[in-house]
Amino acid sequence: MKRMIYTALFMSFAAARVAAGIGSHIADASVHKGSHGYARESAKSEFVEGIVLRAGEFREHDRGVDAAHWTKGSVQLIKSADGITFLQLGGDFNAGEAPDLYVYASAALRVDHTDAFELEKQMELGRLQNTRNASFYPIPPGKVVNSVTIWCKRLRVFMGSADLI
Repeated sequence: MKRMIYTALFMSFAAARVAAGIGSHIADASVHKGSHGYARESAKSEFVEGIVLRAGEFREHDRGVDAAHWTKGSVQLIKSADGITFLQLGGDFNAGEAPDLYVYASAALRVDHTDAFELEKQMELGRLQNTRNASFYPIPPGKVVNSVTIWCKRLRVFMGSADLI
């Protein structure tokens, strides 16, 4: 009898852990955009004009990237005519749906999973403006940027990264 109770408790605990693990993916899939604080999917691309200093592509096979948490497309570091440096996500940029997506820059290269993101010093550039299409973010003067990462703050989930070469 005691063994049956322990087995039932273990099964309940295991089912709760599986449900919690799946829960973040279900929450990601049922994202409501706009007024709820999620990145908007916009048909309008936002570009900044200037000289391309460096460019890269988001890697699609980094550890932690899966069907729900991913990024793809191009990214550029651009210096505008007035001397301001911007990080430009390209018109081909796409990101999986997740709440609370932010853009981060780092002096480090190969920030390719959650562990690397948390180890390296990151510079928050702001909330991701578009999950689809181009957007740009100013870089503070004097900061070195060698990579960009898209990160879900609320769920502490790595979405993807690109090195600028």
